[in-house]
Amino acid sequence: MRFGLHVSIAGGVASAPERAAGLGCDCFQVFAGPPRSRARATPSPAEVEEFRRLVRKFGLSPVVVHAGYLLHLVSPRPEVARASRALLARELEIARLLGVDFYILHPGSAGDSREKSVDALARTLSEVTGDSSADDSPAVLIENSAHRSSGIGARFEELDEILGRLGGGDRYGVCFDTAHAVGAGYDLASGAGVRRTVAELFDAVGPKAVRLIHANDSRAPAGSGRDLHERVGAGAVGREGFRALLAEERLLGLPFILETPVDRPGDDRRNLATLRRLAGAGCLPDKQAHNQARRPPSAVRKRRAGQGK
Repeated sequence: MRFGLHVSIAGGVASAPERAAGLGCDCFQVFAGPPRSRARATPSPAEVEEFRRLVRKFGLSPVVVHAGYLLHLVSPRPEVARASRALLARELEIARLLGVDFYILHPGSAGDSREKSVDALARTLSEVTGDSSADDSPAVLIENSAHRSSGIGARFEELDEILGRLGGGDRYGVCFDTAHAVGAGYDLASGAGVRRTVAELFDAVGPKAVRLIHANDSRAPAGSGRDLHERVGAGAVGREGFRALLAEERLLGLPFILETPVDRPGDDRRNLATLRRLAGAGCLPDKQAHNQARRPPSAVRKRRAGQGK
């Protein structure tokens, strides 16, 4: 199994791979720019080359870009929706330049009509990514929401609806966030709860759609509708829940990336070490997990495209 962290791009995006490797990551996640701003600067060719070189040097895979906080594609305010669409296009282009594997976004909050919001999200994603089907474009992963009453994608069946409208294929998939699932009312605190929840997820979206796990504990109780991340094992999931998640056969080979809080210096390393301990002593990446976590190679994607799959 492969484990990683969301790491800072302070000092430039090219600094992120070495920072991730220094923290002991097998894989990592970054923002494409300041998360609370829509301004996005295209990295220079030198930055892109250095980023890619360091990713290769340290054997980091998969590499992930997470959407900024101001992305709200289904906002009822037209100006926000337009700005979000532009931000999505810019971030996808930066992700493509950097050669990352996945781009993750939150589906947002439903407006007056949940059905219309789902349609609007799928339509916008399809339109913006329609010209980004090149082999070096990242797969777009939709993250489950914590807010069952207002958030799109809190129910697993709704994630499947979104993927269905996008046409499926390996260009789109799901990022499963454990803290968000707890907020939405799913039970991850026990072995039985984990087995039941994972079965519901895979039954809803299919066995190939889940591509990555955001391994976050939750400061809020199950069903709270709140998105409050906690250190691994210190929240509503707990150590028993994480042990069960890491032992769940359907999740083996998937990358686990932490977005846990850093309350004290070194918390990021400690969370990563805790996750590895719960997975089993000496848990290291292996070739099978590495290959399963990555997207199909370009030649395979070209063949699939030619076969209409």
